Amino acid sequence: MGSYKIKEMSAGMTNSERKQFPVQEVYSMFDNETTMEWMEKYNPMLNRGLISSVFEALSKVLVNVLPEGHTVKIDGLGVFSLSLEFCNSKTEEPTDGQKQVREYRRAQAKSINLKVDRMLVDEINEMSTFERNGNEVLTMGQHTYTLQQRIERALAHLEKHRFITLTEYANLNQMSRTSASVELKQLVADPSSGIKANGSGTHKVWVKA
Repeated sequence: MGSYKIKEMSAGMTNSERKQFPVQEVYSMFDNETTMEWMEKYNPMLNRGLISSVFEALSKVLVNVLPEGHTVKIDGLGVFSLSLEFCNSKTEEPTDGQKQVREYRRAQAKSINLKVDRMLVDEINEMSTFERNGNEVLTMGQHTYTLQQRIERALAHLEKHRFITLTEYANLNQMSRTSASVELKQLVADPSSGIKANGSGTHKVWVKA
């Protein structure tokens, strides 16, 4: 049985009565190993090596065919498609014998969308029930968990795993990546948080201090 909290749109987000909707409580994130372990339980014919190879092959397919204008449909799972965004780049151009830097706007991949197969959602509804946790109604922008609870949830994740990524921290605590990034910087600056950063750029993760 799953649990959820009630959220509502803040004033100004809608012209009508504030809309309320349920938000599932997330307690953990399955990593690659845990997911493969569960897949083995549901299909004993599978093994870690085979599952890992399928994951890797699917990633390669997405990387190579989505930029070419294709979508990828997997029955029972859904349709993968590419989401784009603009970014600013610089290039050097020769002008009157001298090189000048020119800025231009180009498109790049922002994310990969997954439109889930409706049959998968229907199956979840047939097999699962959800129970409301508490009577509090949270306003949009209001965190589901307190700061201390978010830190404890992150530390609990780190007890099971070697590190936590920005996306994992955001998903675990039901917050945006932007808010999660700002908060992680604050936690790293506070030695009492028990969390420190490791690596940089796209390889940056957070570990126990």
